[in-house]
Amino acid sequence: MSLLAAGGPWWAVLVLSLPGAVAVIVRSVFPQESADRLAWWRERRLHRERLAGSRSTRAAPSAAPGEEQPRLGP
Repeated sequence: MSLLAAGGPWWAVLVLSLPGAVAVIVRSVFPQESADRLAWWRERRLHRERLAGSRSTRAAPSAAPGEEQPRLGP
């Protein structure tokens, strides 16, 4: 008979197994080899820089009072 079937504290089993599940997920998502890890962080940094650059070029300049804002989209 299992702990859960006997009406045991299911929440305790959940709380105790959660850190292990998180560790497995983190290890599977992030690369473990040093060269792979370096490449992963480098690509992530470049991606974030590209996103930040595209946001700043997409932002419309604010119009003076009484003037219309320029349209960015089609």
